Amino acid sequence: MTKKGIERTVIIIIAAVVLVALVMIPVGSYIYYRATLPHIDRVTTVLVESEADLSVPSGLTADELNEYASSVKDSLVVTAVYESGRELIVAGSSYEVSFDNAPRGDERTCADKIYPMRVTLDVAYEAVGTLDVFGQPRIEAEESTIVGGRAQTENGVGMAGAFDAITTNASDNYVEFKVWVSEATSADLRMRAANGNLKGDTSDGGSAWMDELSLSAVGRLTVNGESVAIPSSAVIPGSDAVTGSWASLYAIFYDVDICGINLGAGENTVRFSIIDSGDPDYDNAWNSPAGMNIDYFEVLPNAAPEGETPERLALSGIASETEIEPGQPFDDVFSSGGRIAAVYGEGRIRYVGDDELTVTSAPATASGRAQPGGRYTLTATLDGTNASASVTAYADGTVTADNSYSVSVVGGSVTTENGRTFAGSFNTNNKPVNSVTFGIYMDGAATVDLVLSVSNGYLTIAREDGDTTYYKMSALPLDDILDVSINGTDADISGITLPESAENTNSTSLYGNFVDVTIEAVELKEGENTVELSLHRSESGLQTCWENRNEDGDAGDDLPNESPVINVESLKTVFAGTADAE
Repeated sequence: MTKKGIERTVIIIIAAVVLVALVMIPVGSYIYYRATLPHIDRVTTVLVESEADLSVPSGLTADELNEYASSVKDSLVVTAVYESGRELIVAGSSYEVSFDNAPRGDERTCADKIYPMRVTLDVAYEAVGTLDVFGQPRIEAEESTIVGGRAQTENGVGMAGAFDAITTNASDNYVEFKVWVSEATSADLRMRAANGNLKGDTSDGGSAWMDELSLSAVGRLTVNGESVAIPSSAVIPGSDAVTGSWASLYAIFYDVDICGINLGAGENTVRFSIIDSGDPDYDNAWNSPAGMNIDYFEVLPNAAPEGETPERLALSGIASETEIEPGQPFDDVFSSGGRIAAVYGEGRIRYVGDDELTVTSAPATASGRAQPGGRYTLTATLDGTNASASVTAYADGTVTADNSYSVSVVGGSVTTENGRTFAGSFNTNNKPVNSVTFGIYMDGAATVDLVLSVSNGYLTIAREDGDTTYYKMSALPLDDILDVSINGTDADISGITLPESAENTNSTSLYGNFVDVTIEAVELKEGENTVELSLHRSESGLQTCWENRNEDGDAGDDLPNESPVINVESLKTVFAGTADAE
């Protein structure tokens, strides 16, 4: 063989060896190799949110916990965040779900522990996201053991009810459930229930109502067979009187804190019984002992492990990125719609009350409320510890008429028609005050444009054609019926006119034509600002085609027809230099 032949043979052998090696490399390793190259956009973060308020049922084995993980997969929203900043929603087929802190051996899942859910996007990328999931505090009554009543569903709410033969024997009517905890602890027991203490009679035009129902009088509670006292403060409130059907009164549910209970390590049996108290105050309209409908119970461990300090705070039902309303207090983000727990060693938890937290924001604000268009990192810290949890909160730039934190309506009401919510039903002829007041909370002083969304209420008759009447909204100079003050100083709205509308035989539809009007270059101060819209009778004597009537239906004051008004939908704050300002 010649020298060239030998070289050619060596090259062929080397090429063959490399080819075999490449074939034997696992695909995942090849992907991982590509992922480490500088020009590849790698996944750096996996965000995990749930569309449901997840909690791990109490009493599951390790295998059952794995089954639960598979069952909740469809409720997850998993987002891959890349080095470049781009984000991609990941399909369920592209990740696996498991739980940390899973039970071992004969252990069961417990209500006093946390089970971080681990979402593995791709083992090659080693991209993992987690979601804190608490041991289940809520036990649905309809899924519990029910004696003397039955499980039922009304208006989409499952419940235990129909306790129709209530006696003085606590064994005749009860709801019983089991709960596991990892060690002996105390817990708050809460019940969501609807009153059954109906009084009155709606026949012959009468009325009916619910009187309050004391659980200490009509209820008995045992934990593991031992009686537990129910305090007198545990009361299901009464209701207002109604005429006609009283069935809806049985579907008004309240959260009632029954009491604190002591639980032993492992399995616990909790029974709530409904009894005949013998007190006629708790007999219903048919002179039978009053019952109740029970939606669910909650068992909320409240004791810290002895001698331990919490490692962190965990959130359930509070999204890591959440939208809040302009003017909403930051404290409210952590106190509404979710749960907060302090996490200790081995994943043990205790639930934390709002009064134990201090909430701070970045950037800091003087008011502790959200500026329109503001974006904040909110941190809740457990008082006396370093345990904390943070969320990102952002507020819309528009304050809507139904904003309970920042809007006050006098002389009118907030209503929704054709998908739009607004303040309306004003009458400046017969109501002394007609106003909409917006509160705007600012992180710092700024010059802004204020954009009002309003609809014209100067309804007139355009023409009549036989029996058909055609209506229109005539052009309305806004300052003729409206004063605007900002922090007590009158704003100039002269020259702003709401346009005339097209003709329509349906006069009502014309009130829904909202337009934007802008008050330019408004100086707002740091903290709270007040923008008041005060409606008044037309200064030039403009009248609509509606006959002026007062609330009793009688003829109104000296104007034969009503003065024009407006409907107010929202107030938008536009900062200089933003796209809206341009």
